[in-house]
Amino acid sequence: MIKFFKYKEKYGCFSNFAPAQFELDGYKWKTSEHAYQAYKFPAGSEQFMKILQAETATKARNLGQTKEF
Repeated sequence: MIKFFKYKEKYGCFSNFAPAQFELDGYKWKTSEHAYQAYKFPAGSEQFMKILQAETATKARNLGQTKEF
């Protein structure tokens, strides 16, 4: 079993939290966690944009899991 939960450890490059910028649907993402959480909401919506702009993957995850929207 390969563990990759902590992006700063061995195999961490496979984590959703690993800093690996990419472009998808015209948006530039800091991590795959940002994209995963944002696409729980309609593209371009307030919630989506807040997650896209989150400073860290942890903040993106927290925004994607909140029910305040």
